[in-house]
Amino acid sequence: MGQELHAHTFEPYVGTLFRVTTQFGDMFDATLAGVDRLSTSPRWEQFAVLFHGPADPRHPQGICRFEHDALGEFELFITPIVGSDSERTVYEACFNRPA
Repeated sequence: MGQELHAHTFEPYVGTLFRVTTQFGDMFDATLAGVDRLSTSPRWEQFAVLFHGPADPRHPQGICRFEHDALGEFELFITPIVGSDSERTVYEACFNRPA
C-alpha cells in the first residue's frame, strides 16, 4: 500500500476481515471492530484501530503484516488489550502523527 494510513482510511472497512501474519509467521483472521478518533488538532492526528481476533492463540504485541481486499498490504504494530475474553482477543494499533 503506497498511501499513508489515516482514520478515514479505515472507517469504511469496519466490520470487514483482515488477514494478519505475525512476526513469527503465524496467520489469523481479524475483523476491524472500530476506529477511535482520539485528541485531534490541526497539526496532529491521533487515533486507534481495534481488531477482533480469535481467543486462542493470543499473539503477543509486535509488528504484523495486514492484508485486506480493498486496502492491500501494510504493516502495523498491534498490542492485545483489555477487552479480550474467552471468545476473542482484542488488538489495538495506535497512531499519533502529523496531520
